[in-house]
Amino acid sequence: MARIHYWSAGVLAFALVAVAAQFPVSAQAQKFKLEEKFSVGLRRSVTTKRTYTEIREFMAAGEAASRLTDEFTRDSLVHEWYTDLDENARPKRFLRTYQKLDRKLKGESYIKMIDRTDKTEKTIDDSRAGQIITLERADGKLKVIDGAKNIFGDKALDNVIKDVETNLLPAAEKSPGDSWTVPGCDLEFLRDEAPSMLIDDTTETCEGGDLKITFDNMGSNEAGPVALLKFEGKFKFVRMRKDPILGDEVTNYVVNATVEGNLEFDTTRGRLISRTLNATFDNSGKVDRQEMRGSGKLTEYRVYHYGYILEAAPDNGVEAPAKTTETKTTAGDRLDPAHIVLALNGAERARLVVFDPVKRKAVRTLASFAAGVRIDHVTLAQTRDRIAFSSTLNNEISHATWNVFVLEISSGKINQVTPSWATGDGLAKPFESAGKGRVTGKVVWSDNERNTARSDNFSGNVHIDQTGIKAVVGIGGMFALDNVPAGFFALARVTGKVTARRLDGKDDGRTSANWSGSAGGMVKAGETLDLGTITLQPVQADMVFCNATFLGDRITGHLYGFGWLWDAGYPQRSWDMPTKDVAPGGQIYGLGYRPDGLIALANGYGKDARVRFLNPSRIVTATGDLSKLAIQHGTVASRGTWDSRNEQWVAGGYGPCRSGTIFADMPLVYRVLAADGTVELVRDWPEFTGRSIVDITPAQDGQSYFLVVQIPAPPAQPGKPANEAKTNLYRYTPATDTLERLTSLDDVQSVANTGR
Repeated sequence: MARIHYWSAGVLAFALVAVAAQFPVSAQAQKFKLEEKFSVGLRRSVTTKRTYTEIREFMAAGEAASRLTDEFTRDSLVHEWYTDLDENARPKRFLRTYQKLDRKLKGESYIKMIDRTDKTEKTIDDSRAGQIITLERADGKLKVIDGAKNIFGDKALDNVIKDVETNLLPAAEKSPGDSWTVPGCDLEFLRDEAPSMLIDDTTETCEGGDLKITFDNMGSNEAGPVALLKFEGKFKFVRMRKDPILGDEVTNYVVNATVEGNLEFDTTRGRLISRTLNATFDNSGKVDRQEMRGSGKLTEYRVYHYGYILEAAPDNGVEAPAKTTETKTTAGDRLDPAHIVLALNGAERARLVVFDPVKRKAVRTLASFAAGVRIDHVTLAQTRDRIAFSSTLNNEISHATWNVFVLEISSGKINQVTPSWATGDGLAKPFESAGKGRVTGKVVWSDNERNTARSDNFSGNVHIDQTGIKAVVGIGGMFALDNVPAGFFALARVTGKVTARRLDGKDDGRTSANWSGSAGGMVKAGETLDLGTITLQPVQADMVFCNATFLGDRITGHLYGFGWLWDAGYPQRSWDMPTKDVAPGGQIYGLGYRPDGLIALANGYGKDARVRFLNPSRIVTATGDLSKLAIQHGTVASRGTWDSRNEQWVAGGYGPCRSGTIFADMPLVYRVLAADGTVELVRDWPEFTGRSIVDITPAQDGQSYFLVVQIPAPPAQPGKPANEAKTNLYRYTPATDTLERLTSLDDVQSVANTGR
């Protein structure tokens, strides 16, 4: 099967731009500026559908002639993000992302001597999809200064299409009817956006030809005037490859190309809208030492889309206090509708801050926590006078490493809502009684390879819930806890690690897993409660109460690690125990509550990621699974919010229900339409590949959304302090497709506006 080494296909999902009725002929005297306008932060996306068909006939010695017919199609989506401009306001430095490069091939070969026809049809995977390169203009030329060489290879990087502009525009004022020419050898637009498909030592040389461009007429669309241009021309290319050992010419053939096409240009904004291209090729010469003649046809339609990523680091001013050794709160009025709440986790302190997104300043600090305390998943009540958040505050007496708290803004009081024994009035206190008892037990774990239960090779401790009483598990798996308060149900939880080896002496793969088990009973004064044998199981997550949401006089969320929902009255305390199996088979990764009580939750990951809707009778009792909707891009939704249109917006990415690093290919935002449950990818930012969105909430005007974007921490270096993930607040405005950075704090963990 013949291979195409040039003009390789490019492909797309189209949104055709309709050009309205043309202006009258009298408008031809008017001049229009035909020059692209670039700015720092501009993001240009180019979607292309390209089809190339070629026929080659080889004249070998004797009767062994052959004929090959190939057809390539490619859907491509390429993003360019301009981060620096030169003195002429032309791109000096920018990132290019090859997000989608789907390539399909249909082929047919005919060998005269054998009189046989072979047909093929296949899809070719392109490993360049998702790769990013950085280009910079130096000495008048663009060079690749950073790229994925392990994917592209040095040769392919050298042949990356480097021109941002098509060079078809004269950068001058022109009137309809004007024409100009562009040297054909200065153009790269016949080739694809992907790196060159040249193989081995094949070279391509342009030997001349001009392209004539004509300002044909004016049209208009919803944005204003549109210049309609036509172009045509002929070019000559020579392809050559020499044998690297013998030095003789293996391939040497001429390509004569005839080109025509149309261009639409927004003269008001200085932006390309679309381009249509048709080209035919006549080939003749020698390929792999065989005489060849052939012909080809290229058709292409390209659409340009524009947005912004404004990444400049803003000055947020000084935020106090800089450090505290205790929990401090300030009382005040309910939040202004123009303000939002941020949860921040710094090295010296964590804090809840009121933030003005217009001025990009912290208005006041509502609560500040000592170093080591972490906060996350902040939620603002509809009344804007109380805030719910998850935190490690007071976790020494709870089996859950994170619990939910509510800050009453008017008084500055913090009330603990979870676990179930929390009173909702101040911080939960350890259970105390005059009488004391003793709790004992034994820990075992299942060695499946040896088909036996063992107590050795385990290291860990046991903790009585609702108390600070802990003890180390002994070498034989035995444990004992003294001075346990009498008169309550003592729930003991064992956590630790198994360090056993397999029969062949190698690690059994479970040394990095957490193991846990629990048992409980009523403690009586002066007596010993023997819990018997506690069998441990490998677990992948701690118990974490999170995703709290205010629903009238109740507050509800889920218990990460179990896939349970929980529901508690607030401020009048009442508690309904968690309901199991709301997320069959595992975790809930994201959770959102509609005002009417409908629950949208995300569980599963990879190809099994789903958004599920539950219609509960009272939040915790699931009465039906309304739909199961697959999330795109093989990710799961981390956090979600309902906007004013009653649509669920969710951040795509794998996010543990606790502070820390999350994982995703790139920042993603999905929209779940409440009417039919359709999951729709709203926007992704491949320029931010490696970053993730950890939280999302709508702005008060309903026209934009606040996102917390995280840059994961780089690996720690030996002998140096551990690195911290960097998280900052951004605003996304769909109408202008603008993603704008609002903070330079580096420790923003969560954001909330009314209802979330």
